[in-house]
Amino acid sequence: MSVFEFLVRSSSGVVLPNLKDTPGVYYAITYMIALVIVTHFRPARRTGWKKILILLGMGFFLIFYMTVTKNPPLPLFLPFMLGTVAQIMLGFHWLTEMNWRNCLFDTLRAFILGEFAASLEWQLFYFGLMELKLPLNLYTNLVFMLPTYACVFIPAVFLERKYDSRSGQHEQLELSNHALLGEMLIIAAVYFMSDISFVLQRAPFTARYTSEILLLRTIVDFAGVVVLYFYSIVLHQAQEQTELQTIQNILKLQYANYQTSRESVDLINQKYHDLKHQIAILRDGVNSEEKTRYLDKMEEDIRLYEAQNKTGNEVLDTILTSKAMVCQRYHIEFTIVADGAALSFMSVMDISSLFGNALDNAIEAAKQIQNPTERLIHLTVARRKNFVNITIMNRFPGEISFQNGLPVTTKENRSYHGFGVKSMRSTAEKYGGSLTVKAEDGWFILHILLPGTQPRTEI
Repeated sequence: MSVFEFLVRSSSGVVLPNLKDTPGVYYAITYMIALVIVTHFRPARRTGWKKILILLGMGFFLIFYMTVTKNPPLPLFLPFMLGTVAQIMLGFHWLTEMNWRNCLFDTLRAFILGEFAASLEWQLFYFGLMELKLPLNLYTNLVFMLPTYACVFIPAVFLERKYDSRSGQHEQLELSNHALLGEMLIIAAVYFMSDISFVLQRAPFTARYTSEILLLRTIVDFAGVVVLYFYSIVLHQAQEQTELQTIQNILKLQYANYQTSRESVDLINQKYHDLKHQIAILRDGVNSEEKTRYLDKMEEDIRLYEAQNKTGNEVLDTILTSKAMVCQRYHIEFTIVADGAALSFMSVMDISSLFGNALDNAIEAAKQIQNPTERLIHLTVARRKNFVNITIMNRFPGEISFQNGLPVTTKENRSYHGFGVKSMRSTAEKYGGSLTVKAEDGWFILHILLPGTQPRTEI
């Protein structure tokens, strides 16, 4: 007996002519291929040799598990199947940085994709044995296995890559309980309908003959793959629409804040000039040195509220002045070196959103530092050849973790909520630019690079 015949006998537990049960080793292989494909397009937790060793260890263990648990007693069928799903889910957790909800979501998609690939290959192989009278050996099986797996998994790679390239980088889904429950119900329905004929021979919606059983299982598994892929696309598109709407709301909110700040700064400047003239009049009638020092102190105090930022861009001046007042309130040292004229091509709304979000985040982080002398924010706007470089640096407490190049909100540091940074990245990309962030030696550094030769954009 060949090794292949031994695997078929030991895995399926049936005589060779009755090959309705796909050997567990083939399910294990297809599950692993699906796992490799999907995890390749997710943020990686393990790379290089560590990833390879995990995949090899999982593959060998899954093959062993699927072989020894094939055709269990009916009460153990569901627990053994859930054990398979749990192993695939652990693979997603070990190999990617996704949270448990996203791991489960992708696990179920990979599971049903592997089910379809294995069932399709075995159906075609059975057809070759029964109808084409091909010999039962490993070579015959490979003739069907390799092209079948290629036809299933190559389109899966392109589907994953197409979504990944469209979004730029994979974003974790904000999965609700209802979304996960919906996917689990789909999987349960697909798995029940595809395998019911193996359990019940004489029942509605079941097939009786081996060829019919294999065909029904393949068709149902294929339908499950299609439904789950569309379900995933719908959830991603819904999240993208929600994020887009949120970013638009942030743009409008920052623009409204800019308008309010402009009115406030204008009013403060007017009051400052009025008070300055009144102090000058008072000085003429004051002879006492103590009263003179008092007037000097009063003039110094109100000078803090004058709009001193003259960057060459009125919009940027207003934003920097309003944020500087907030920094004074929290004893944050705010230094500015800015060529506002370099931003002349940007619209008022985009300038207000970009700098408003960035400085709000910087202030929120800096004011959490216990030592006031370490509350620092530096802003630079400068031309570099044909580009505009914007750099905002601020001190922050605690640690910041990153995912997909963006900071992740933590309990210790809630300053960098995702939508604010996404809004800034969207604004930078609108002008053909880029945004990068990093944390280094207690400094959070936001860097934006914009092409400087562009036509002016209106509000």
